[in-house]
Amino acid sequence: MSEEVTCGPADAFIIGKREDYSDERDPIEKASPPVASISNSSTDNFDIVRAAQYGIYDRIVYLVERGHNVNQMDHENVSILHWAAINNRSEIVKYLISKGAIVDRFGGDLNSTPLHWAVRQGHLAMVVLLMSHGADPSLFDGEVQLREELQKRSLVTSGNKEVLVARLREALIDEGKNPDEFKFDGADEDNEISTGTFTTAKMMERLLSMSTEIKQQIKEQSEQQSERQTEELKQQIKEQSERQTEELKQQIKEQPERQTEELKHVKLEVAEQIEEQSTRIEMIEQKLDRQTIEVDHKIDKLKRELEQSKKMAMPLDHASGRTLKVPAFDGEMSWNVYKTQFEAAATSNCWNGKERATALILALRGSAAEVLQTIPAENHFNYEVLVSALDLRYGEEHMKQIYRSQLRNRTQRSGESIQQLAQDMERLTLLSYPTSDPEHRDETALDTFIKALRDSELKQSLLLSDKRNLKDAVAHSLTFESANMVYPNAGFVVKKAIYVVIVTPPKR
Repeated sequence: MSEEVTCGPADAFIIGKREDYSDERDPIEKASPPVASISNSSTDNFDIVRAAQYGIYDRIVYLVERGHNVNQMDHENVSILHWAAINNRSEIVKYLISKGAIVDRFGGDLNSTPLHWAVRQGHLAMVVLLMSHGADPSLFDGEVQLREELQKRSLVTSGNKEVLVARLREALIDEGKNPDEFKFDGADEDNEISTGTFTTAKMMERLLSMSTEIKQQIKEQSEQQSERQTEELKQQIKEQSERQTEELKQQIKEQPERQTEELKHVKLEVAEQIEEQSTRIEMIEQKLDRQTIEVDHKIDKLKRELEQSKKMAMPLDHASGRTLKVPAFDGEMSWNVYKTQFEAAATSNCWNGKERATALILALRGSAAEVLQTIPAENHFNYEVLVSALDLRYGEEHMKQIYRSQLRNRTQRSGESIQQLAQDMERLTLLSYPTSDPEHRDETALDTFIKALRDSELKQSLLLSDKRNLKDAVAHSLTFESANMVYPNAGFVVKKAIYVVIVTPPKR
């Protein structure tokens, strides 16, 4: 688990685990820490610094592609490449160098390069990567001895390297010492205060001397790069030589210089003609596009005129002089019958979908109009949606059980004639059993007809007569009623005899 620390160039701290991630991008599992309230320009710079510290590669690419300067120093005088190097972000380092980042850029309180920072953290792979891109290991930077000498003299140790060097030189002069001859305790050559250069490079040399792997990688990469460059150079020289030889042969073989000039002139003329033709073709294409648009407009206009002419040519009701009207629908009559009538009128009137929907809405009455409450407002003028809703409410497919219940419970109403009862029983039978065979429907209609009769004597007469279909039963019932009207007070036996006399032909 990584320890949360504060990033600072002088402390050479890093964010996250101190691991060698080689060439793999460091995945980030959590968001960046909150950013303090600063100016807009500092916000952008601070954002890319945090992205470099946390290894957020995509964020780095996004900001650089949008114009962020890869060599811009932050408020601590540290470049983005420094932060990527010290945090071992190999992919980000490669990307920044490819975008022009200065690999030997000095920065921070110690005026160090990204290579110095990578060496202090022990990132061997990062050291190899930076050196393979030209980082100079012979460059020197300031070390902690400078601050230690100032601290011994109770002097201020803050400030950049130049300020610290000047401050120490003044202190040595005050002490009567020659600053050009001063050396730090335990220091070797090349660390005089006049130059202000110390042995950070020696630390790197010790690190490299202990790592044969680093040396081998540098050597292998150098050899591979050298071999690749040599082969590429050979190939380029070969191709260039062959191309030049072919061009020379072609020039010797072809026409003299005058004809060559003429050929160039001809090529120029051809190019001009091609350009002129291209311009003409482009103009023709534009003209065709305009004509296509005009044709589309004309087609739309013709469609509208045709639609208007259809409306004007609608068949008229000679009595009223208007378009055919549709009857009202209140849910009492058969929906299938009404739909057939409505479709016939709509077809005759040449209505489109919206016009059909409007006419159907205006035709609904009573409980049928309540169907509109079950339909969303945006679908009120959708004819298919309206028909589907009415099919669901009044369609015969969903009314079979209701019709069958009405058929079973149907009784002859007061004042209702035999013919009216038979006609309704036949209708309900057809609606209840639309797919049954005619013989079955006729038997069902006969049974329910007899059951629905109010006259018990007529029921008994029909049962005794053993009629096989509704038509014969109706004829029998009418004859029975006639006999009852002639002899209203006669008993059943007398009526039966009268019936026999009426319906039985005389014997010869």
